[in-house]
Amino acid sequence: VERAVQEKAKEIAKKRPGKQVEIFVVHQNIIRYMLLRAMQFDTRAWLNFGGSNCTMTQLRINRRGDVICDFFGDHGSQMPVSHYTFNK
Repeated sequence: VERAVQEKAKEIAKKRPGKQVEIFVVHQNIIRYMLLRAMQFDTRAWLNFGGSNCTMTQLRINRRGDVICDFFGDHGSQMPVSHYTFNK
């Protein structure tokens, strides 16, 4: 996972300036890890974060290089969590 994150970071850094959108469709465990990595937190804490599969997380990087988490594990609707999981 760490190698994939490093490779993607290098690829994004090579792109020209301006607004860019990168979409990742991956398991929630990977999202948690990438969020912690981007926010420069201890990546061993990924199990302390909630979040369900099939949710959205948005990170923004401003011109100074600051990482802002706009939302994490958002379902984007008012449906109950039971509708988003196979656990019954």
